[in-house]
Amino acid sequence: PCRLTVGALGTFTLPQGLYLYLGSARGPGGLAARLAHHRRPPTRPHWHVDYLRVAGARPVAVGWAEGEARRECAWAREALTLPGAEGPIPRFGASDCRCPTHLIFLDAAGEAMRTPQAVLEALARRLDVPLTCLLL
Repeated sequence: PCRLTVGALGTFTLPQGLYLYLGSARGPGGLAARLAHHRRPPTRPHWHVDYLRVAGARPVAVGWAEGEARRECAWAREALTLPGAEGPIPRFGASDCRCPTHLIFLDAAGEAMRTPQAVLEALARRLDVPLTCLLL
């Protein structure tokens, strides 16, 4: 388990396992800039997801859907409906919306959801959105 303090959200104990974080890449530079940020060694957290990186979590895959639509909230809501999915930190990554969380714990989601690619592809099918998935 990992004990994690996330800014004003508080301190949480997270079990080891597979997590899904749903966010956007809407700032200057778009997706390329966001991926470059996450490839650099973590230092001082800027976004909630950076707290995970500082604590030693490492991304194993990234998936994205192109277009102007803001999709991260729909994806987060849908991810929470996956069997066994849980939101371990209320409001994580969701300070600018009304979602319960954008961080989903998937370890209890069953054999069909054991790989990041399987999870992302299942969400893309459920939401009928073309998705590009990159395993890191």
